[in-house]
Amino acid sequence: MTKKKELLILILISIILVTAAILIIVFNNNLTEYDRAIAYYIYPLWSFSLSYSFVVWFRLVNRLTFLQGFWLGYVIKFGIIFIPILIAPFFMLKYFIDYFKENKQ
Repeated sequence: MTKKKELLILILISIILVTAAILIIVFNNNLTEYDRAIAYYIYPLWSFSLSYSFVVWFRLVNRLTFLQGFWLGYVIKFGIIFIPILIAPFFMLKYFIDYFKENKQ
């Protein structure tokens, strides 16, 4: 898959996730004003960056040797799924920095 095609697919997935997050926020009447303010700024950012985060994370994990991957899985167990969720905006920035470095010509 080419980088441009991958980027377009990830942007489409991110837009769908942001739309779902915003719809959930809009239809949730139990949020206070403080929660709603956080939700309108933080949740869309996080949901937009999730798809890029998982791509970067699985590329990093695929570079590991078998022993390193086994040790990583042994140490953090199911945390291997939650790490890209927790630091999604950072991984999104890393994805775009790497993308623009590769396509700098």
